Amino acid sequence: MRKFVCRVLVSIVTFLLGIACGPSAPSAGAIPELKRGARAISEIRLQRQGCTDPSEECRKYDVTFYRDGTARYVGYEHSPDFIGSYHAEPGQFNFDRFAQLIEQQGFFDMQAEYGGSWVVEKQTLTVVTNESIKSVTTHNWIDTPTGLWTINGMLDYEVFEIGWDKDIGTK
Repeated sequence: MRKFVCRVLVSIVTFLLGIACGPSAPSAGAIPELKRGARAISEIRLQRQGCTDPSEECRKYDVTFYRDGTARYVGYEHSPDFIGSYHAEPGQFNFDRFAQLIEQQGFFDMQAEYGGSWVVEKQTLTVVTNESIKSVTTHNWIDTPTGLWTINGMLDYEVFEIGWDKDIGTK
């Protein structure tokens, strides 16, 4: 019994030493390197083109994220506090995250259009690469593939998290 207890204690101590001396987590300021896909994505654009039913107030805007870490936004209708033209620098890391998500969700294998027979809210996601320009349009959330829904949702969320600066000379 004594040997068993000793083995258990040695195992526990070894485990705890492994945790204490093992690789440490990156510091809070460190930005992890993201895996880049085979395609060199240079531009990601989401166009929310509003609802077909005028009684619904769906946001209507275009947002483009660029590889250099900058972004441009133009708000048209039902986009509270963001009507007009804006610019921002959300950073390279954000762009790389979006590019990685686009690759992971299989965007380049998606068909060009979903849900065209029943239009509720039209959205178009366009991605520019070193090889091509690919656009996918959705007309309603029900027929949108989960991967595209995820990409559009993340881009839409980011639009309202960025500190936009209004372009000079716009209303």
